Amino acid sequence: MARDRFGFGNEEVSWDDPWGDNISIPHKGGQRITGPEADKYSPYGNKGFQSLLYKGHTFQRINRDNYSDGDIQTAIEWYTKAAEEANRYLESHASNPQVVSAQQNKLKEVQFVMQQLRG
Repeated sequence: MARDRFGFGNEEVSWDDPWGDNISIPHKGGQRITGPEADKYSPYGNKGFQSLLYKGHTFQRINRDNYSDGDIQTAIEWYTKAAEEANRYLESHASNPQVVSAQQNKLKEVQFVMQQLRG
């Protein structure tokens, strides 16, 4: 069986970096792999700031007990800044439906993660 670039044995899985933050997420059949299924493709495990971003990007539930207070605070700061940037893109590209859709999806992710991180 062919292996993808992370060494997983699934040639049907592709990867992209939607936020440009070097956290690549898996796709299958053109659709983002989310939730518990995405966890089996995670190169980050369940600890650390990068793991928090991966879980956010793949819309997974976050168990705060697996992460340090520092990692959680860094993620909150990262997502706060990301929301500000997404809102700026929305304002400046309001006439471009593709940009608007992408930024709205990012804002949905921000809301999903922040609800979990802030408790």
